[in-house]
Amino acid sequence: KQSEHSRGVVPNEMTTIVAMIDVHPEILYYEVWAYGVGFQGSKIDGGTYPDQKKLHFVHQRPTIPLSAMHKGMDAEATIYSGLQGCTDMILGKEWIRADGVPYRISRCMIDANGAESDVIKLFCRQSKYANILTPSYGKGIPARGVPISRWEQSLGKPYGPEWIPTKPKSGEKIGIIFDTNYWKTRFHRALALPMGSRSSLVLYKADPIVHQFAAKAYRAEKPIEVQSGGRTIYEWEQQRSKENHQFDCAVGCMVAASSSGIT
Repeated sequence: KQSEHSRGVVPNEMTTIVAMIDVHPEILYYEVWAYGVGFQGSKIDGGTYPDQKKLHFVHQRPTIPLSAMHKGMDAEATIYSGLQGCTDMILGKEWIRADGVPYRISRCMIDANGAESDVIKLFCRQSKYANILTPSYGKGIPARGVPISRWEQSLGKPYGPEWIPTKPKSGEKIGIIFDTNYWKTRFHRALALPMGSRSSLVLYKADPIVHQFAAKAYRAEKPIEVQSGGRTIYEWEQQRSKENHQFDCAVGCMVAASSSGIT
């Protein structure tokens, strides 16, 4: 399901551009999406940093690892330098709408879960793009759990659906916690809607083989319907030997759009 516009072009009906970066020791994944009224969305870019120069590769053995581009650095400095390169690539440019109007990315989330959390939070604070960078923390809320929208700190607050700002420690940037089960379900439902439907998601125009790597990631997790305490939700479970990194990025872009005011 593709738009009429090629990679990098923002459709005229879109008003907000967002990005998401998924961090790993030797490779970064990213996606850039444009969103508009009614939560309609269009993927306009996506890939890896460093660019692997091929459509398919093994995640555990990237053809061009970060350490090859940033030699003589320890693990934290390598990731920090990689984030500098990746953000310069996607945040330091103008994205041109189909009618010629220039746009810039309004929010870029970076997954700050895991062992790389400290260096990611440091980068988000020190980067020249700090005003649009947001550390993010995806959390799969199970059916038996309390939804984020019912957390005590959420009640009566104008936050978005199943996400909430963090309460950062001194010197840290405010981040976003979001329910991955809710947003992964919402992403797949929107991706499955027919062309022209309100809230439909589309990919940029390209040979289908160009989208195959990301499409495999979008399907790397299996939804399992679970009921508990009157709630029925889909809990997402990663399938063995499947890589889900572009899926995480696409879902993160949806949350970034919501936190940027898209409703």
